[in-house]
Amino acid sequence: MSVINVGLEYFPMINFAMQQNNYNYIQKIIIANTAGYQINDVWLTLSFEPQFAENISIRIGTIMPGQIIELGTEHFKINLSFDFLVGLTERVKGYNIVNLYSGETLVYHEKYDVDLLALEECPWAMLPELIAAFVMPNHPILTGVLRRAAEKLDIFGASLSGYQRNNPDFVRIQIMAVYLALKELEITYISAPPSFYRTGQRVRLVDDIITNRLGTCLDTAILFASCLEAIDLNPLIVCMEEHAFVGCFLEDDICDKCIINDIDDLEEMYHQDQIVFVETTKITRGKNCEFTDAVESAAKTAFRGNFECAINIKQLRSQEIRPIPLRIVQEYWNNSNQLMTLPTYPAAIPGNREISIYEGDLYYIYLNDIIYGPYLLEQMQDFPLLPDTLITTNRLNGEWYEAKDFAYFAHKFRMIEG
Repeated sequence: MSVINVGLEYFPMINFAMQQNNYNYIQKIIIANTAGYQINDVWLTLSFEPQFAENISIRIGTIMPGQIIELGTEHFKINLSFDFLVGLTERVKGYNIVNLYSGETLVYHEKYDVDLLALEECPWAMLPELIAAFVMPNHPILTGVLRRAAEKLDIFGASLSGYQRNNPDFVRIQIMAVYLALKELEITYISAPPSFYRTGQRVRLVDDIITNRLGTCLDTAILFASCLEAIDLNPLIVCMEEHAFVGCFLEDDICDKCIINDIDDLEEMYHQDQIVFVETTKITRGKNCEFTDAVESAAKTAFRGNFECAINIKQLRSQEIRPIPLRIVQEYWNNSNQLMTLPTYPAAIPGNREISIYEGDLYYIYLNDIIYGPYLLEQMQDFPLLPDTLITTNRLNGEWYEAKDFAYFAHKFRMIEG
C-alpha cells in the first residue's frame, strides 16, 4: 500500500472549445500522507497521454504524518494543446498521469482516464456554458439567410437593426423574419442518440447544417441563435431533458446571469413579455408551421417540468466564452497551426471572380481558385477590387456567392475601394 495518496478533481471530458476558452480542466489536486512519518522533498509531476497538454511539475516540500494538501487552480495552470485538440475528428481515450516523488524515489504513480472529444463535440451536460462556443454569429455562410430575412422585413418597413428601436414588437418581427428565412432551407430533422443528453455528442456547426440540410433540436437551436446574435440580438438556448430550443430577449440587458437554472426566473421574464421562445424544430422540412405555432409550442415545452437550464449567450460572451474559430479559416492552417504564407496579391482583372473572406480584423481574397491573405483592412484598401462590388463568402448549395448590395450588413462589412 502506498504511503501517500493523490486524488484529482477534474473534468472527465476535454474538447477544443475548452482550450480556446482557457479552461483549467483539472480543478484540484489532493495529496494525503497516510504514513506515520513525515515525507521530505516531495514533488509532483503531471503528464498526459497522448500529449494533449503541457506537462507540469510542482514542488510540494515536506508533508507531515496525516497531513492533507489541497492544490487549487491558483497553484498550477494546465495548458491544453491547440495542435492536438483542433485536429481530433473522433473521440479518443486519454490519461492524466500523476507521479509523486520523495527526492528521486517514486512514491506514487496513477493514471486517470479522460475522454478527448472531437472538435465538434460538446460536453454540455458537464459544462453547459460551452454551448455558447458553438454559436457562431460571424460565419459568412449566415449571410444568405440574413439577407433573406432582411428582404422579408421590407414589407414591415423594418430592418435587421437589433434593439436600436427600443421596441419589443420590432425585435419580435426580426425573430420572425429569421424563422421564415431558415424555413426556406428545408433542413431535415434527425434525432440525437440518447447518449447525447448524458455525456455530450457531436454538434453540427452552422456551415454543416446549411450545407447538408440536417440537424437535431440542438443543432437548429444553435443555428437560430447564431443568426440572432449576428443581428445584435441576445439569444438563449433553452435546455430541457432530451430537448433544446432557442429563446431571445425582447429588450436589451434584461438578465445578467450566464446560466439561468431557475425556471421561475425564466417564467417571470416570459410573463413580463421580456422574452420569446421559438421551437426550432418547426423550421425543419415537412413541419409547415407558422411562426406563431413555433412560439406557442416552445412556451408550452419550457414550462412542462423537465427544464434544466437556459444558456445566456450575451452574458457568456462577457465572460469570454468565444465562438470556436471559423472552419473556413482552419482550412488554410498548416500543420504547425500558423497561417499559411500565400502569394502576393495580383492586380484585379475585370471579370475575375473576387471574394473577400471576413474573419475578425482579418481579410482573405479568393481569386482564380487561390486564397490570398490574411490582410488587415488598411492593407485591403490598397488593393484594386472590382468596382462597385462588395463580395463575401456564402456556401449556399456548396457554391461561392457574390452580391452587389449589402446595405443591410453595413455594420459587418464595408465597401473597399481601389
